[in-house]
Amino acid sequence: MKILKRFRNLLATFLLAFIFAISNSSGFAIAADEAKADPYNMRVSPSKAVIEEKLEPGNTYHGKLKVSNDGTKKFNFQATPTSYAVDGESYTPVFDKENDYNKIREWVTLSQTTGELQPGESTEIEYTIEVPSDANGGGQYAGITVQMVQDKEKEAESTGFDVTNQIGFVIYAEVDGEIEKTGSIVDNKISGFRFSPPINATSVVENTGNTHFTAKYIFKVLPFFGDEELYTNEENPQTALILPDTRYMNTMTWEGTPSIGIFRVHQTVQLNDENNTQSTVEKLVLVCPAWLVFVIALVLFVLIFWIVSRVRGRKHKS
Repeated sequence: MKILKRFRNLLATFLLAFIFAISNSSGFAIAADEAKADPYNMRVSPSKAVIEEKLEPGNTYHGKLKVSNDGTKKFNFQATPTSYAVDGESYTPVFDKENDYNKIREWVTLSQTTGELQPGESTEIEYTIEVPSDANGGGQYAGITVQMVQDKEKEAESTGFDVTNQIGFVIYAEVDGEIEKTGSIVDNKISGFRFSPPINATSVVENTGNTHFTAKYIFKVLPFFGDEELYTNEENPQTALILPDTRYMNTMTWEGTPSIGIFRVHQTVQLNDENNTQSTVEKLVLVCPAWLVFVIALVLFVLIFWIVSRVRGRKHKS
């Protein structure tokens, strides 16, 4: 029985210490310095152009982008057509990797490739796409990189370092011809247990065709009891453009996840490929901090120990 009392005292001490720590804890507010205005701040808008109409071989197409100086000092810029591809399931942009889907880089010309912008000024760059008459059908993707170019000697005198900044503008296009718009949902899963928030769901989509399509992600969280939605993005679902011969991994997150709870989580992934591929997964998710798991385990251990001790005590008495 002395051992049992020691376990009881240990458990009581642990719980009291935990409650004291929680009741006396406070958040730390870190005072951040006010953001200083960036003297060299270049902006390119929009960030991409998705050409909805199919490019006909032998025809010419036009578009434009705007380069702005949002900083406090003037700068020169240089614009260059490049190839565009992505690296890995994280879709890291790559502007120097050539493949069959970025031959459009050779078809793009710019109205201007250099310029100077004073603070607050902007300029438009027109791009022209001349599609060869023998172009193959399918998706084609190009980038236009806009790089800030500074006078190195002047900048070295005033700041002590060279100022460089590069922004990529992406063109998504589709050449008319033999089009194969197919894909598959390789993975769609939700983790059933988390030690800490937030709750999230992941998925992997593969493009098995020769042109891009859109993937749409709908994420919904409900309580364990009841049908009142705690979170949903149904009215504004997340979307992503999936390039041919690639896989894309996406993560949906409920940032408002509480520290403890049981929830019903749904994720639906929809592809606008020719088969309208879709996958839905639903799972119960338990969010439970590690300290609570430890406390529950300790309570169960003491309870089991107490029951076993009582049983043994009764046997000895009998």
